[in-house]
Amino acid sequence: MEEKIKRNRITDFLLSLGELFVISVKSLDIMPFFNVIRIFRNLVRFFHKIPVFYCYSIIKLHKTAKIVLSGGTFNFGSRQLSHFDKKSRLVMRKNTKFIVRGNSTFSCGTYILLRDNAVLSVGNIWVNYDCKIICENKIEIGNGCGIGINVLIQDSDFHSIYDDNKNIINPYKPIIIGDNVWIGANATILKGVTIGSNSIIGACSVVTKDVPPNSIVAGNPAKVIKENISWSGEKFPQKSVLGVKCNGCKVCSLVCPVGAIEMIKDDLEFEYPKINKEKCIKCGKCIQCCTEISKESNDKKTNPKTYSCLNKNTPRKSLSASGEIIYSLAEKTIQNGGYVCGSIYNKHFLAEHIITNKISDIKYLIQPKYIQSDLKDVFPSIKILLDKNKVLFIGTPCQCAGLKKYLNKDYENLFMIDFICLGVNSPKAYKQYIKHLESRFKSKVVSVQFDNKNFAEIIFENGQVYYGQKDEDLFYKGFVGGRSLFLRESCYNCSFKDFSKNSDISLCDYWKTNRKNYDDRETSTIILNSKKGKYLFDLVRKDIDFRKDNINDVITSNPEIYVPQIMPCEYKEIKNDINNMDFEEFINKYTCTK
Repeated sequence: MEEKIKRNRITDFLLSLGELFVISVKSLDIMPFFNVIRIFRNLVRFFHKIPVFYCYSIIKLHKTAKIVLSGGTFNFGSRQLSHFDKKSRLVMRKNTKFIVRGNSTFSCGTYILLRDNAVLSVGNIWVNYDCKIICENKIEIGNGCGIGINVLIQDSDFHSIYDDNKNIINPYKPIIIGDNVWIGANATILKGVTIGSNSIIGACSVVTKDVPPNSIVAGNPAKVIKENISWSGEKFPQKSVLGVKCNGCKVCSLVCPVGAIEMIKDDLEFEYPKINKEKCIKCGKCIQCCTEISKESNDKKTNPKTYSCLNKNTPRKSLSASGEIIYSLAEKTIQNGGYVCGSIYNKHFLAEHIITNKISDIKYLIQPKYIQSDLKDVFPSIKILLDKNKVLFIGTPCQCAGLKKYLNKDYENLFMIDFICLGVNSPKAYKQYIKHLESRFKSKVVSVQFDNKNFAEIIFENGQVYYGQKDEDLFYKGFVGGRSLFLRESCYNCSFKDFSKNSDISLCDYWKTNRKNYDDRETSTIILNSKKGKYLFDLVRKDIDFRKDNINDVITSNPEIYVPQIMPCEYKEIKNDINNMDFEEFINKYTCTK
């Protein structure tokens, strides 16, 4: 038994070194590898992770000092600014302990000193450049804390002061910093201080007294300047963060155990989460499932297999380009007893996701829709179906990431398809567009059809038909006319502009058809992101004509794979005008069209 334990430890040691060697090679910095070899005797680990000490790190550890990794990763001396190469120092003397309870990063220039018998304990934190932590007794820092540039934290005065009886009158006292605390640049935290959770320490403040939770303190000495605040840290996300980065996947509202999160609409009718503070129990589940704040670092596929494809059997060609391949994939899934989840137009011609096992519904799923689709409650329904059935989910990259977060588990019978996305347009802008057309043709709309490589086709109750070419149609002008006026705010800074493994297949348009019998309006590019993606592709090989493509050619014709759209400088004004102007007047104003 002892030999087996010893053998497991040796295997773990070799695996750890191998992992660190890969990190060193990728960062072109071999020092992390050699640094850890030097201090391996000082490590106490409860899982398969080892600390990373980057170049410019000076490490001095007494043989009795211990770095205890009880959860997460530990990066020391991380260098992200090329011009900043100041050395980082970690000095641990006799019988000291540095306990790491979460993912912690200490940037270049950090100086940490633990004197004899001292204990430093940190959670999931980020420490910026040039910070100093001097621990003589005990310093404890909670989860979700951000520490600014040149901050000093010390639990002693360094030099003892004596009274007439030679008693020390300035003993060291522990420092306790709660969860989700933001410490501004050049602040100083002195001995004996307890900082309550969800608080903010202003820049250049000197903190000598306890700080109550949910408050802002500033000054020298620091005083409370505002109470009952909250900020957008890990423990308690607020609208200030979610309003900018939220992609509307609704997962936070679905997982909240007390129903404290409601989805509300902004001026463009995009939905955002609003937290009811009275109901909220601060459990942190919303932050754990948020695809933007707790985004997973997926392994990137820098050279995935790509094919240009033409579907032989789609009943209604020219309605979709990227969606042509989806028809065959959805048909195979349903024929094998599975379900398909994708976006359709509802009776108001707005997009929403449905789950179906009817082949007759597929033609509605493959129609291009340029507004954000309402996911409704499909995620919980998919979770139930996955117990016994195959499910094919079709959505934007952020919607696929949201489903993955909600399920919190890999399902072999779940297949996901996303598409290379320019961004999702405002439902409000779309409604204004339909309203303008109904006014122009003096009739209600009964059918909407977009072809993403050609035109818009709108049919009215009185029998009239509107055909809008890309360079003439008002909605196209606002979307792809060079401005991208009314996308969701997160789309201008999209977190999913890369090849990742959230989906099994990614689809995009193919613009350079030079083959006989190929029409570029009906040709798709298919990108295989996983083994399940290859499995799906093999299912429909007989239904398609295909040719292997070079990924660089695909990127050249679809730069939005990596590059998001540019936010208009008038975005705030646009949000106001979209509600107060005629749609044609609105488009003419922001696209310089006369």
